[in-house]
Amino acid sequence: MIEPIKYLNKISPLSQGAIHSLSELFRPTILKEEEFFLEEGKYAKEIGFLESGVARAFFVNTEGKEYNKQFFVGPTLIGAYTSLLTKQKNKIAQKTLTECKIWKASFSEIELLYTRFHDFEKLQSIIF
Repeated sequence: MIEPIKYLNKISPLSQGAIHSLSELFRPTILKEEEFFLEEGKYAKEIGFLESGVARAFFVNTEGKEYNKQFFVGPTLIGAYTSLLTKQKNKIAQKTLTECKIWKASFSEIELLYTRFHDFEKLQSIIF
């Protein structure tokens, strides 16, 4: 079982079918230090599992000053949940502070699994 699935299964148990289907959606990637997972003003399309590394969520005020909103330290989930759910542009950028191993999955593909596996709905309600 890949790391994101192990992590999610601990939050809320998933059926074997859900585990198999979800495993097919995640793909690993490496982001170097100071790379964006998601920029401000873009539409969020992916959810990520930060296996290792450190990232931050931040916004920039009208004077150009950056303010940290949240830090992500692996292992944890990463993503612009508000943008994913509302389908509106992201307002909070997410950028790596160190090299990060992140497993990415298309949120729209995950949403398609909700009708087949109701355990995803419970998982989403716990996470969000």
